[in-house]
Amino acid sequence: MNKRIFIALFFTVFCAGLFAQNSSVLAQGDWYKISTTKNGIYKLSYSSVIDLGIDVNNLQISAIKLYGNGGGMLPHLNSDFRHNDLPEMAIKIYDSNNNGVFESSDYILFYGMSANIWKLNASSNLFEHKTHLFSDKVYYFLTVDNHDEGKRVELKNTLLNPTKTITDYNAFSYHEQELENIIHSGKKWFGERFSYDNSQNFSFSFPNLILSEAVNIKTAVVGRSLQSSNFKINANSTFLSTLNVPNVVTTYATEYAKEASNNSLFNSNSSNIDVNLEYSSGDSGAEAWLNYIEVNARRELKLSGNYLTFRDVESQSDEIGKFEIENANGVSVWDVSDPTNVLELPTNLVGNVLSFNDSLNSINEYMAFNSSAYLTPTLHSSVANQDLHGISNNIEFVIVSATIS
Repeated sequence: MNKRIFIALFFTVFCAGLFAQNSSVLAQGDWYKISTTKNGIYKLSYSSVIDLGIDVNNLQISAIKLYGNGGGMLPHLNSDFRHNDLPEMAIKIYDSNNNGVFESSDYILFYGMSANIWKLNASSNLFEHKTHLFSDKVYYFLTVDNHDEGKRVELKNTLLNPTKTITDYNAFSYHEQELENIIHSGKKWFGERFSYDNSQNFSFSFPNLILSEAVNIKTAVVGRSLQSSNFKINANSTFLSTLNVPNVVTTYATEYAKEASNNSLFNSNSSNIDVNLEYSSGDSGAEAWLNYIEVNARRELKLSGNYLTFRDVESQSDEIGKFEIENANGVSVWDVSDPTNVLELPTNLVGNVLSFNDSLNSINEYMAFNSSAYLTPTLHSSVANQDLHGISNNIEFVIVSATIS
């Protein structure tokens, strides 16, 4: 990610909320920082714990704890929900000798996230990605606390008598590169430039795509042209639409470039979708950039690798659903809807079809995985104690200044 330089940012802090408790969790004890860059089940091995600098001599498994907020940016509004402090996360620890002591063949599993997240747009029923503007990584903090037992991944309650069977789900993917800040200011960055290479291709793969369901392709672009210009959008050599970009005017204090976006529906005959964008303008000095391409589709609940992340908007109801996953031998399923309170689903395997029951009252996010899917977090270093909550309540503002790394 491009390094952004932010010049002194001033903002009011509502101290009653921020400093409501006496001390921060990081105020005491030994803390060790790790990070993740994508959604998945991460494994911390015995040797990794040693590499972090943790004393493993007679280390009690119950004392191991992990803290973190998960992915996504902090909300802009003070009125929006945010954790008052680092919350503890549910983790799973494999105790090979079942003796409660962390030993050489033991390891820690946790659900780690990408800094970028997806959210459902309730009005369109489409998922939209939210790029983190300030970080490519999500940080977590490991500690050993012998006073209380750590939070663990628990089994979710089994629900009986399902009334609906779910065999497909909402899938999504996007392409976005933050290559240029075209006005050298602000938080908007754009990707590929179309000024010289006016026709470019972008490929997406959706294994087990349901070909009978329309794919939604959202294209967002920006153009700087004195005349109206446009992007022609094709998918798998099929024309989808023309995305018109308004012209700019050169009077004082006007926009440097114009943004535009649209959604196109497309019935693909293949699990691979190649999107072609072709830019044209009557202005020989015109410039244009891609912001992002976002694809929403429907896929079969079928494991084609070592893991599968899924959710289903269409099944939301007051019923109990039975989710059936094909090609799922040796697979576990976690409910990762709340990254700090991950739950394991009780499952049943018949042949190569794994099933579990769950309430359909809300749209839950699940991850099915086997042991070959484990990812490895990046190890950082120990973290000095810090106590923001212990600061005096007489604070009226905070000054955040730039650091360049």
